Amino acid sequence: MKLKIGYPKRILWIIFPLLSIAVLTVFLQRVVTSRYAFGADFSIYWNAGKGLFVEHINPYSTEITERIQQGIYGRLALPTEDQVRYAYPPFSLLSILPSVWFTYDWAQAYWMAFNIVLLFFSVAAALRKPKIWIIGLLIFFYPVVRGIILGQFAFLISSLLILSLGLIFYQKIKDTTSQLLCGVIFAFTTMKPQLVWPVLLFVALYAFRNRLWGIAKGYALGIVVFAGIGWALLPGWVAQWGALIKDYVGYVPIKPILGEWAVFFGLDWEAGWIKSISIGLCVIISLLSAIRWWRNKESGLTFLTWLILFGQLINVNPNSMLSDQLIFLVPLLFWLNQADFSLPSKLICWLLFIIVPWGIFLLNFSGKEPFEVASSLALLFLIWFVYLRVYPLFTKRLDFHTS
Repeated sequence: MKLKIGYPKRILWIIFPLLSIAVLTVFLQRVVTSRYAFGADFSIYWNAGKGLFVEHINPYSTEITERIQQGIYGRLALPTEDQVRYAYPPFSLLSILPSVWFTYDWAQAYWMAFNIVLLFFSVAAALRKPKIWIIGLLIFFYPVVRGIILGQFAFLISSLLILSLGLIFYQKIKDTTSQLLCGVIFAFTTMKPQLVWPVLLFVALYAFRNRLWGIAKGYALGIVVFAGIGWALLPGWVAQWGALIKDYVGYVPIKPILGEWAVFFGLDWEAGWIKSISIGLCVIISLLSAIRWWRNKESGLTFLTWLILFGQLINVNPNSMLSDQLIFLVPLLFWLNQADFSLPSKLICWLLFIIVPWGIFLLNFSGKEPFEVASSLALLFLIWFVYLRVYPLFTKRLDFHTS
């Protein structure tokens, strides 16, 4: 009897998101994308995907790069500008299918709809029965709005992390198939390693501690499969991608939040000893936090929060930083869904995360997105982390309801 009841529900979980994507795509195309073209980052993926799947052109080629530059700048990029080259492994382009066969207005509408539905679906599935005020305010979170408009892969990746972590922590998956699936999803998120390494490090330790070997097997399988798909699509892609990343570091501005904070306190971030001490302290905090968590003296949520904060503090690319900060939602949503905390404290916290970035944006906007937004959001996340650390009586109850 349980199978007869459960099976239709599983089908509904598949059909409803697909229908939602289709309906929302049509709506967005009619109302928005047929009149306005934006999604600068998505245009990079779309041009690269169209070149690879439709025209059989190397997405890393000069031809594709120039096509992207013409679409974004209306001209070729200057040597001093962001070259807006496609800088991801070729398997990442699987995520934008089937939009490469659409015109750009339909492709953009589809990508926006896909990301919106995926985020809300992931939150609903991960938190099981999320509070309505969490879901209702989610769309106003600054990185969410930015991610929808620009269409960066960070949106997709953050949604997948929320979904997978929710399955692991809340559903307490025991069967090997579910663990393998989560591992494969984690492997797919490595398309942007500089964003996901803190979460993957935590998951690796968590899986080892709880003997969830299926996750490790799924991750290894996923890496092999996606690398193989990339090779089938573009032989020799690893070397080409490595060379592109080397060039990418040369033309993208280097501006980590940790460096900006150092400058605020009158320290010269360019001095090697300042960087070494700052990063060294963060590494020490990470090790101490890992030891405390391993010994059950610190919650998994607190440890994960610190790792994510550390990753964003040393994020060097200001162009994608705010979209990357969507990853802040990973621990924040799990905390907001805790039953052990009062509604006012959680609601105030959630409202601060929504209002502060927009307030900083309005105060500092002068024709260009101010860096202060990313810096202030990271500072707010740091304050929240300190809150988790200072009140151990609270944090002991935050271990995702696991032993």
